[in-house]
Amino acid sequence: SATERIIGGLAKSNNLMSEQEKRTVAIHESGHAVAGWMMEYADPLLKVTIVPRSSGALGFAQYLPEELALYSKEALHDKLAVILGGRAAEELFTGRITTGAADDFAKATNIALGMAQVYGMTDGVGLLSWNPQQMQEMMYKPFSEKTAQMIESEAKKIVEGQYKRVKEVLKANEAKVKALSMELFNKETLVFTDLQDVLGPRPYGVNDKYLKYIDTKAGVEMDKKEAAEAAAAAAAAAKNLTEESGVSGGDAVHPEETLDESSGIDQQQQQRQGDTTPDAKR
Repeated sequence: SATERIIGGLAKSNNLMSEQEKRTVAIHESGHAVAGWMMEYADPLLKVTIVPRSSGALGFAQYLPEELALYSKEALHDKLAVILGGRAAEELFTGRITTGAADDFAKATNIALGMAQVYGMTDGVGLLSWNPQQMQEMMYKPFSEKTAQMIESEAKKIVEGQYKRVKEVLKANEAKVKALSMELFNKETLVFTDLQDVLGPRPYGVNDKYLKYIDTKAGVEMDKKEAAEAAAAAAAAAKNLTEESGVSGGDAVHPEETLDESSGIDQQQQQRQGDTTPDAKR
């Protein structure tokens, strides 16, 4: 989709990746996916792929972020755990770590620094806040070197705590991580229904408002029902038009032509909905 091209760049052939590299990327992305599946406040996962992109990403997971005005401390912890799930899976299930988590670490660092420096979510720094954007306009830091070290220490503590947490979650779900990585290795791209097939129902369920955007089994049934209703309405409208106008023979309006036009609009709407954006490259 257009969203995928924006997030990760154009798809590239993965023939240049060795089998070991491909398996490592599959484990990495499965770590993200399983962690998100088990976290209450994780963003809904739309798709996960190990097809390399022109941006340099060897794989990525596409999420549908929930638009919240406020994020709880618990929600930020869950986001951090999911972000760190890729490296955790590498360490746990391949016995080695790679450079593939660099972008993940940058995101995790930004969140943890925000919790410590901006949102007053650490005991060490307390209820103090310094906005980094405002600080860029200053000639000096508005806090002491000791406070700067405290902010760094608190951010590091947050990241390390969530890394330990996600490792425990993945170890408890080792069979799921390995099964998903094998499926991802073989198919290269998985959507929500594929994840359901491998991982089972999500422990915290799926919010009904997301069914129209993500490819769930319920969403597929909803699409079929709506398509059938649209087809019936289009056929009825075409029949009424024909009867009222008295058109016959070659000039008649064919229901399938009306349906084609309606379906085309639905497809455009579905494409726009499917392009609702996510998290980013791995």
